Amino acid sequence: GVYVYSQNIQDYKKMLNEAMALQDKMSFQEVDVRIERISGTVKILSSDGNEVSLSDNYQYPLEIGDTVRIGYDGQANIYLNNSAVIYVTRNTELQIEDTSGESVFSLTYGTIVSKIEKMVKGFSVKIKTPSAICGIRGTEFAVEHNKLLNESYFAVFDEGEMVVYPGESESD
Repeated sequence: GVYVYSQNIQDYKKMLNEAMALQDKMSFQEVDVRIERISGTVKILSSDGNEVSLSDNYQYPLEIGDTVRIGYDGQANIYLNNSAVIYVTRNTELQIEDTSGESVFSLTYGTIVSKIEKMVKGFSVKIKTPSAICGIRGTEFAVEHNKLLNESYFAVFDEGEMVVYPGESESD
């Protein structure tokens, strides 16, 4: 038999676009986030309240809600898939907020320096500080937050894009 669908072309385009967007979301897995202690005091406070002190240079998996605390003598690398590395310096606290597509980190205080090697479609990094939000795509960058002055500093070292929003949300 012959079936006639009287669906207008705009509806069809809308359905197609929604299906493509869904496929993009489904094809992008969560980012694998791992921390490797380089030296000194490196602690992970998990969302359930457990605290782990890292004593070796093993790559330890991090999850959403985990907080990384680097002591006065510590330093560590955080790896995002095989695409990016975030160097976390001494006296720094960083929380993992999201790892699905857009990786979101909250820098409570201290300094991080990052190098994003390979940009995967749909992959971006966002760093929140108490005074600003910074969105980054494909670059080497540094973010520092001075808790005493409540000031955030942002720098880009290589080509790439960085957008900084003052305040605690993009709408502020």
